[in-house]
Amino acid sequence: MPGAAVAVARYAAIVDDPGAAEIAIAVSDPWQRRGLGTMLLNRLAERARDHAIRRFSGLMLADNTAIQKLITSIGPVISRT
Repeated sequence: MPGAAVAVARYAAIVDDPGAAEIAIAVSDPWQRRGLGTMLLNRLAERARDHAIRRFSGLMLADNTAIQKLITSIGPVISRT
């Protein structure tokens, strides 16, 4: 469908945790595994650094190894549950 979004990435600062933000990345199925998520995450991290965000928080499915690999590509994961 022309003009349809294929991906979105955003963060929202966590009010009671300065320097932290909750992150969300979504890439439509036909566009996955093409590097789009990596590009968006890197740009998001750059923008976050410009705004004194040093840590990301987020939820993901335990069996989603692709997103886990993507997230660990920008830094260590401190906690997993």
